[in-house]
Amino acid sequence: MKQERIGFIGLGLMGKEMARHILRCGYPLTVLAHRNRSPLEAPCQEGATEVSTPAEMAKNSDIVFICVQTSEQVSEIVSGTESLMDGINT
Repeated sequence: MKQERIGFIGLGLMGKEMARHILRCGYPLTVLAHRNRSPLEAPCQEGATEVSTPAEMAKNSDIVFICVQTSEQVSEIVSGTESLMDGINT
């Protein structure tokens, strides 16, 4: 059985630890930080791969978790510029 590739967008207080738990469970993980780059350090040192856009995330993931603060942010990630939908539809 193929192991799912996991993507995680939003490495804030909750997201960072959730993403690290996914890594500890042995899943390949791709991460995307919003503004603050410091939460990327630990997951990337533990084996996560960083991407620069949600579209790139979609191309490299079977499942994507989104952990952001507002519905507007979710909307932008899903259907804005270089969105998850753009990555799925290419």
